[in-house]
Amino acid sequence: MIYELRIYHCVTGRLPALLKRFETTTLELWKRHGIRQAGFWTVLVGPGGNQDLHYLLAWESLAEREMKWNKFIVDPEWVSKRAESERDGPIIANRHAWGTHNHLVQLPGFFIELLTVAEPEKLGTDGLSALFGTFNRIFLKNHEGLSFLILESEDAATDAARFRSAGIGVSDAMRFEREGKRPDGSAVKVGFSLAFARDAKAPAIGFAVCQQHFPENFWNPAFQQHANTASSIEAAVLVAENPGEHHAFLSAFAGDVSATSSGITASTQRGDISVMDAATFRRHFGTEPPNISRGARLAALRFRVRDRAVLGAALKAGGIAARADPSRTVIAPEVALGATLVFDWGAYP
Repeated sequence: MIYELRIYHCVTGRLPALLKRFETTTLELWKRHGIRQAGFWTVLVGPGGNQDLHYLLAWESLAEREMKWNKFIVDPEWVSKRAESERDGPIIANRHAWGTHNHLVQLPGFFIELLTVAEPEKLGTDGLSALFGTFNRIFLKNHEGLSFLILESEDAATDAARFRSAGIGVSDAMRFEREGKRPDGSAVKVGFSLAFARDAKAPAIGFAVCQQHFPENFWNPAFQQHANTASSIEAAVLVAENPGEHHAFLSAFAGDVSATSSGITASTQRGDISVMDAATFRRHFGTEPPNISRGARLAALRFRVRDRAVLGAALKAGGIAARADPSRTVIAPEVALGATLVFDWGAYP
């Protein structure tokens, strides 16, 4: 007999939702698939107190585990009810060693990281604590919205050296690993190396590049299918008093920068980085940009969607207010927690 120990770390306050899902859905489906549980427990005091669920599964062999578990995780009823149970937000937390927790929204080659500084007592003096954890803690104290722009890297150490040479680097490449979760809750290792940069005229935006070390454990086509039919990232949009003042930094950070009728734009293999002034931002998107009196801000994300009607239905079902224009739908920052979200289906002006 083989006993498998599984530990789920919950988003703060979401352990009751996980327990309810086991009681109303998971245990019955396990019974149908012949999966045997051998005990459950939670932790009352100490690390993970009132946030973690521990349990054991009993298997006759690894072959039995692979056969039965793989059938369970693709069971249509499980997939549907799991999604329904997370309608009010994620249940299982992703944790960083420096105290931030996240939830990721994937598109091909791109992800949005929804972040909270859940355990500020873990923030230290190391580079990742200071440049990522503490930076976001200060940002969240003063703002809502989009705090960081991170580009894909093939070699973070080389990029760190390049940033230093250009006068924008603030760190060497820093590597970390953590446990990730697949849709079925099983654990995998994910690892990243980051190198950070700084634009002196944009102190409220964090900039970095990220090299993936276990991409096969991170990217998942199943995570990239969304009810609103979003299929790719079109652009990240910065707002600045004078977009041209960011030309030198953006060139060193992202590569070639070109002037456009809206400001300046750097093109990457995943989408554009556009910088425009506040008046142009209002004209393009019909929303108010963030306050830029103390420097440029990361203001909006533009996505490509496949089906306008399905997008509208998904937003309506979620009770999300939006404005539909002839070529796009826009969600205002007062709805999207400080960010402007733009869903394009037509040509961008």
